[in-house]
Amino acid sequence: MKKIFCLIISLVLIHAANAQTPYLDKIYHVGPYQSWSENVFLEKDSSYFLIGSSVNYDIDCQDMVGLRISPDGDTVRHQHLFSIDSVDLAEGSPGVVKRLSSGNYYMPLYTLYLNTFNGNTYDQAAGMAMTDSTGDTLFVKNYTDTSLYYEWLGDIIQLPDGGYMLCGQRNYKSSGAALGLLVRTDAAGNYLWSKVYDKISSEQVQLSSLELLPDGKVLIGASSISLVWYGSSTYYYRNKPWFIIADTAGTIIKDTLFDDGFAGGGTIHRDLRGGYYQYGQLDIFDSTNSYAAWNLPPYVAHLDTNFRVVWITTFMDSVWGDNLYQVKQLSDSNYLAMGSKLNSVIGWASKVGKAGNIKWDKTYPSESGYLYSCAELAQKKVVLTGSRTDTSVLPHEDAMWLLIIDSNGCEMPGCDDTGLVSPPVDTSHYYPPVIPPATVGPFRLWPNPSYGQISVQSPVNGSLVLYNVIGQRIATYILTTGVTEISMPSWLASGIYTARYLPDGGSARQTVKIVYEP
Repeated sequence: MKKIFCLIISLVLIHAANAQTPYLDKIYHVGPYQSWSENVFLEKDSSYFLIGSSVNYDIDCQDMVGLRISPDGDTVRHQHLFSIDSVDLAEGSPGVVKRLSSGNYYMPLYTLYLNTFNGNTYDQAAGMAMTDSTGDTLFVKNYTDTSLYYEWLGDIIQLPDGGYMLCGQRNYKSSGAALGLLVRTDAAGNYLWSKVYDKISSEQVQLSSLELLPDGKVLIGASSISLVWYGSSTYYYRNKPWFIIADTAGTIIKDTLFDDGFAGGGTIHRDLRGGYYQYGQLDIFDSTNSYAAWNLPPYVAHLDTNFRVVWITTFMDSVWGDNLYQVKQLSDSNYLAMGSKLNSVIGWASKVGKAGNIKWDKTYPSESGYLYSCAELAQKKVVLTGSRTDTSVLPHEDAMWLLIIDSNGCEMPGCDDTGLVSPPVDTSHYYPPVIPPATVGPFRLWPNPSYGQISVQSPVNGSLVLYNVIGQRIATYILTTGVTEISMPSWLASGIYTARYLPDGGSARQTVKIVYEP
């Protein structure tokens, strides 16, 4: 009996110890000064590759940094640092570093350097860089004529011909105008052409994100920026989202400007379930309380293929809002938002469901911390990266941060799984209009065209049968009252298919055509 009792006590103690051990929560210093990580990649050997920046105050520059971290987080296996006076990723636009199938990394960058011929002011030039799998530089390109412009590039994609397209902003030194900028290169990063874009003549434009769509077109996220004054000397910037579909020559095919209700962020991505997801800030500014966190609350939204809002979710508690740095769609089609809490400047993340419901919302205690980006791991875990203040040294300095959480947002086994309800948002004044919630009403399905995932609304239980052009049945889906998410067969070729809606109880049957664009 004593042996059994001791064994039970031992098991309890072991479980308690394990429950208090984080999966991984480490910080890494680069040099004696501040550093932060904006991108994380999982390597084939399960190590982590962090890419970010470090400030060197001794020579007044900001360097780009790559760190390779062992799977247990205990060892820095490789560190690479390079600078061209100052080289940095686009601050505030994490996730822009991308990896080729070869293992090489490519990224936009901008350089800042002292112009001693112009009163010791700084010029700003934009370009791209390519590194090998260890972070060693293969080439660096600069595309800016600094006698004419200040330029910034924030995102990059590789096109089917092997060349690259980059987006950002061009500021004209002569006039002060600021226009959206698109740059095209060949496969070696050599400049081919650039184009500029504006939407409203009195406003600035910034291109924030790029994504190559399955049909070969390019999805561009942009902002049309205006200055909003309240009082005689106080203002904020209203960055109205501008969404563009263009060809690879930069010609706009269609576009939509959200001209009311939105204040910040034109970042948009293709959604795994069809349509797009987008994030930024809402504009519900109250000039009588200009410091109120609810003035510009961050949000994530799902849009259909015509850029209409299907649902929108804000990140707010009763008093404070959040700094939202990035939203990434996970392989299960849910969304992970990350950033920091405004009230305490600590790391924050929130998981949003497919219908816009907040599954969990958590903070990760530190004296000061920010989460910028993430990558998925096995067992539904996620590794996040950013910066966190190291309080063990004086003066306190920000260091690169690596944090692993599980599917419940827990940084260690057994933590509380807290679910929050997102606050209501009045969407009646948004343009384009919000699609009515899909929990009531007649049969309908969306998006159409579909990339593979389809939402089907049915007022009763029933089924949906999918046929090809010669009438062969391909699949049958069981529908429940409300909205059912279905997936097109993975082997199905692109084309036009027929879906037959068969409701239970003798209700009217319907037939619709589905355009499938995997």
